[in-house]
Amino acid sequence: MMNLAIAAVTAADPRLVPTLISLGARSYRLAFYIAKQTRFIMIAAIITGFGRAIGEVGAAMMVGGNIAGQTRTMTTAIAL
Repeated sequence: MMNLAIAAVTAADPRLVPTLISLGARSYRLAFYIAKQTRFIMIAAIITGFGRAIGEVGAAMMVGGNIAGQTRTMTTAIAL
């Protein structure tokens, strides 16, 4: 998921940062405008990460068994 976020930031217009600096923007404004330009890819990265986390928990619950006291894995103990 970090690869998607890194790809989003590096895919931003390379002229954006020098232009904002020349206009006197501070670091928080730089971050705001970069995030604004890459918001759809960042949202896709967050959704992908959430889906993967849910999938991992589901797989651990199916494979681990989740029988209390016998086959409970760390993931199922946290989830339930």
